[in-house]
Amino acid sequence: YNKDEDAYHRSAASFNGEQKFSEYLKGNVTFSRATGQADYDNRYLVDGLPHTEFESSVASTALTLDLNRFVSKLQYGVASDTSENFNDMPDYTLFETRRNVGSWENSVIPTDWLTVNFGTDYTHEEVVGTMAYSQTRRDDFGGYANTRLDVDAWSWSVGMRHDNNEQFGSKWTGDTALGWEFMTGTTASISYGQAYKAPSFNDLYWPFADYSFPPFFYYSESGNSSLVPEESETYEFGIDSYQDWGMASAHLYKTHVDNLIEWDGDENGHWEPANLNSVTIRGAELQYGTEWVGISWQTSFTYEKVTNNLTREELDLRPRRRVALDMDRTFGPVGLGLTLSGQSQQYDELDNERVVLGGYGQLDLRASWQVIPSLKLRARVDNALDKDQEPAVGFNNEGRFVMFFVDYTPQ
Repeated sequence: YNKDEDAYHRSAASFNGEQKFSEYLKGNVTFSRATGQADYDNRYLVDGLPHTEFESSVASTALTLDLNRFVSKLQYGVASDTSENFNDMPDYTLFETRRNVGSWENSVIPTDWLTVNFGTDYTHEEVVGTMAYSQTRRDDFGGYANTRLDVDAWSWSVGMRHDNNEQFGSKWTGDTALGWEFMTGTTASISYGQAYKAPSFNDLYWPFADYSFPPFFYYSESGNSSLVPEESETYEFGIDSYQDWGMASAHLYKTHVDNLIEWDGDENGHWEPANLNSVTIRGAELQYGTEWVGISWQTSFTYEKVTNNLTREELDLRPRRRVALDMDRTFGPVGLGLTLSGQSQQYDELDNERVVLGGYGQLDLRASWQVIPSLKLRARVDNALDKDQEPAVGFNNEGRFVMFFVDYTPQ
């Protein structure tokens, strides 16, 4: 291993501006940019100083017309990510993706009991780098329409969406939900929905790279151009209650996924993505929130089992249980808060053998100070107790992590 001290640093800035042109028309501009460097060890290049430099940015602009019963929004955005690896394996130096997204969203309320939403969107994706990709760009055009009826204690919604992907053709998906407010502020609901997800460029065309050092170490990786899109169906039942004392909800869901994309290694140490024919996700979610002794309490619990229906085994890196507790309190201009979170054990693979990773918990702290109406200072400490954790085989957490923020909002 390299004997140097490895570090990680990241700098980020963001801007959000809004301008009202009239009583009904307003514009919005957002921009964020982050740059940084991550050092790491490389057991095969012990004399080097391997590190990765990264940069990401997101910019968008929107124009919204609000006529009360008719709202129309035009939006366009650009997102880019760049990563450069230095002193690493050959041919791994530059990787850059760019995504352009445009959308037109509309909402019409012709009567008090009917709402109609419709719109269209366009996505253009590109990838460039020092490695050669079989395909470097693609477009996707989409359109949707949905409606919601509210009659007395009942509500019903139904929607459809159509995507025309340049690479994978066209696909229709739909969803529907029925709700019944059987008590004041308490609603029971059932829903059904479909989803569709195309493979990423990395999944499809990641060039073959061999890091093997026979006979001691075998590892190679590549994309899989034979991948097909994921398709899923989800059924859900839930009860949600919003009262003067707070809120509570309980939901049960089941999702069936065809062709789920998972990266996996074979007995020769070669890793590539593949479609899993059939996966079932069964889960339950509980949430509760209230205010007590001047403190805002928010807690959640999730149980989720993800099973490969062919092998009857649970998928790797999917803990069955997750729990979180958020506590926040304000003292005039000062705000203090903490988050306690935890997860149960999960499976992973090491040398083609299945291993069990233990569960763990984490404490995060936060504080804020509203200096003046337009200026707020914030601080956050993740993993405040500096606990060692292994979220995946061979990958440790980053330990205690401290961040400071300055928020300026012109009045």
